[in-house]
Amino acid sequence: MTAYTLGCIRARSGRPDAVEPALIDVSGYDRIVIGTLVWAWRPTPVILGAIEALAGADGKSAVVYATCGAEAGGTLPVLRGALAAKGVGVVGEFSFTTPEAGDDLKVGTLIARVSE
Repeated sequence: MTAYTLGCIRARSGRPDAVEPALIDVSGYDRIVIGTLVWAWRPTPVILGAIEALAGADGKSAVVYATCGAEAGGTLPVLRGALAAKGVGVVGEFSFTTPEAGDDLKVGTLIARVSE
């Protein structure tokens, strides 16, 4: 099996990868932005690991986005749930298929939400 195939299996099961640093302190920020590729209709394990490593996130807001070939599947709800477990409220969710990644209007909407 390839690393991608194994990663997709882990993504489907929701198992996070360990990240370095083991704690990511976001206490000095008002808004968190999380982006992920979509593997098997789920966020990548390393992004789940990064969310798990967040410290000082309680009460923060987040904007999340996913990039995918065709559809994001359950990716955005999984991100929303993982962030909610850290006390983070999601104020914007976006998914971009390959053609939409070049859509200036859609990308501009994401940037505007991050900047609010």
